[in-house]
Amino acid sequence: MQYVIPKILLYLPSKWHFLQAVFNYEFDSLTHDDPVITAVYTALREAEYRSTYPIAYWNIPPLRYLVPRQRQCMDALKIINECLDGLIAKCKALVAEEDQEWEEEFISERDPSILHFLLASGDEISSKQLRDDLMTLLIAGHETTAAVLTWTFYLLAQHPDVFDRIRAEVDEVVGDGKPTVEQIRQLKFTTRVINE
Repeated sequence: MQYVIPKILLYLPSKWHFLQAVFNYEFDSLTHDDPVITAVYTALREAEYRSTYPIAYWNIPPLRYLVPRQRQCMDALKIINECLDGLIAKCKALVAEEDQEWEEEFISERDPSILHFLLASGDEISSKQLRDDLMTLLIAGHETTAAVLTWTFYLLAQHPDVFDRIRAEVDEVVGDGKPTVEQIRQLKFTTRVINE
């Protein structure tokens, strides 16, 4: 295959991109400015700002509304929370209508997201706790994923023999079609490289 990077990342079903894998939501941030992604970056900038500012004035209730930066942060958090609450409600409805028995290797073909997995497990978790956990994944997880992919491709550029093995494995397992969940599981060497 001529272009391995598109085949490994971009050619994979969008479900396997980080944000879709977690939430089963198409952010489509490559073609337009999704308000949720914009809100996430506002929250990230605010978290960075707060980590270096000596006085926690944002804990003073009137200042949350008077300081424009704090209003922007509150608006961003509202957008994120509304999106996550909607995704949780949608996924809960899907889990309720499915008649699948949960097992350790459970994966739903209709919604192979982490959110679906957590809800289908039957563990008692409040929507607020789930939303807070998903918020952590949304804000911190995509940064981690970007760092992993950056280092993976940097190291692959330094080790063309490993790059060639990944290309051969993807070509052998996936061929020219779109990969299935089972085919992605079969990409053992590719998985080990990314894990490394």
